[in-house]
Amino acid sequence: MATIDFPNNLMRIRNRKGCSVLECATAAGVSIPSWYRYESGDQFPGTAETFDKIAAAVGVKSATLLKDT
Repeated sequence: MATIDFPNNLMRIRNRKGCSVLECATAAGVSIPSWYRYESGDQFPGTAETFDKIAAAVGVKSATLLKDT
């Protein structure tokens, strides 16, 4: 069964883009600790708006971050 792997998708896409956590978190308007929690799977964005901003910060559509693995 496939699972949604938001944390790994986020980290993989950010690394491919060559964007630091500081750069992406700032662009998305979230704190650096929150970004680390998103990538570790300890936290999920609290609103759709925040989720969309995170996707935009790494240059993808929101659905891309939710792709199955």
